[in-house]
Amino acid sequence: MNIYLTMKNFNKIALIIILITHLYGCVGLDFVHSKTSTSGDPEKINDTEKITSYGSGLKWAGIYISLIVPIPLVIPYGRESETKWMRGQELIYQESIRTKTTGYGCAIWLECGELITWGHLLLEPHTYH
Repeated sequence: MNIYLTMKNFNKIALIIILITHLYGCVGLDFVHSKTSTSGDPEKINDTEKITSYGSGLKWAGIYISLIVPIPLVIPYGRESETKWMRGQELIYQESIRTKTTGYGCAIWLECGELITWGHLLLEPHTYH
């Protein structure tokens, strides 16, 4: 009877360990914020036409805490945008505002790094740090 109980407990423990080790982003922390990218010369925007377009993505702010299950403490606060200053057909200056995650995570059986986080996976799946 003792051997049966011991094997039953061993099987349960082994199953739990296998499930935990196959979870993506087991431990991680992400800071979620907006990042502004620019190109061109902002000093030459006199007498230009300002054109702002909004994307379908939201801007988010907050943190993602990941302890096997992600805990998002983030809120949306606007839409991602792109603003261009044009003179005729010439692009003088461009400004792009997007959501960015900055964090670090580790998963068992995977390497540790910036890409092993739930925040990156959920908010920036199309980019690579």
